[in-house]
Amino acid sequence: MKLTVMMVVLLLAGCASVPSVGELGRQGFRLVNEASGPHHQLWAKETWNGTRRERLCVVPTVQTQEYYWRIRLLLKEKVVWTDNNVVRSFRSGAQVECVTSGPLPEGRLVYWMSFQYKETEGERQPAFLQGGLGQARKEETSVVSRPETAREIRSSVNVPTWNRGDEWRFRWSSPRGSGTFVWTIAGEDMVGGVAYYIMQSGSRQIYYSKAELAWLMDRVEGAVETRASPAVRGFAWPLEYGNEWEEKYFWESPGERRTEDRLRRFKVEALEPVTVPAGTFQTFLLTVKDPTGRLLQEYWYSPEVKWWVKERTYFSYGVRERELLEYKLTPIVSPPPAQGLGR
Repeated sequence: MKLTVMMVVLLLAGCASVPSVGELGRQGFRLVNEASGPHHQLWAKETWNGTRRERLCVVPTVQTQEYYWRIRLLLKEKVVWTDNNVVRSFRSGAQVECVTSGPLPEGRLVYWMSFQYKETEGERQPAFLQGGLGQARKEETSVVSRPETAREIRSSVNVPTWNRGDEWRFRWSSPRGSGTFVWTIAGEDMVGGVAYYIMQSGSRQIYYSKAELAWLMDRVEGAVETRASPAVRGFAWPLEYGNEWEEKYFWESPGERRTEDRLRRFKVEALEPVTVPAGTFQTFLLTVKDPTGRLLQEYWYSPEVKWWVKERTYFSYGVRERELLEYKLTPIVSPPPAQGLGR
């Protein structure tokens, strides 16, 4: 069985017929090698009635037996249409799926879609969600009936293991300034019988549980600056697209003599590629909201980096953004095998 994930890129052009997967490279298609396999381009068609977008259709450019997908359309970060995974055979140049729930909005849409196909029979596997951004050419097309077979796509990762010396360097900017900083795993500590990593930056130490990377406290020059009870799970492992959970905790800042009972709602909103100065990474986008639904924070977690590569926090004075500049993960060195006793 050969499985390959195909990434959607919506281009300002019409549909081109490609006879087989192997022809893609020779046809000038951009090929990006990821851990999950090569990612290929697809095409999209739109039907317009005057200035109104009426229908969007996805058109494959390869011939295959089966594929899996999830798609969602967003306009200015607001979801306007979603669909679950479908499994269906298709041929090169065939129209696969149309979005007809409308009228569809005007403006530049963001299309999230994942494809995984096979050319021979075999066990079905989940696909990793990919994304594309663009405006397809206006072309007339007809409605295609929705396939009956449906199956949910999920991709998940487990909690990472950090090691002493792991390091992430970030840049930050906000209305109040900008700069850079480095986080380093400086060691471990036990608090209340629970094992924690110590992430350090200068005189600041941040405690994250080894079991879940739940945040317990920040210490500055040995004194507690802020802490939570219980520790706050910023991730729910295994991390999966669509996961939602709530965290209720008691927050305090002893130095400022401030306390607060908090409730935060977390959600894995998407799986998407993100480009930062350190490179392009496949990430899980997580959001944090208060009970009123107000967005407080967004962060893009990368399994490859073992931490988030981008983060936005929404303050009353504006948005602070942090992006990864570079990182270093310390390899685990196994001890040499024991030698037998000679005579």
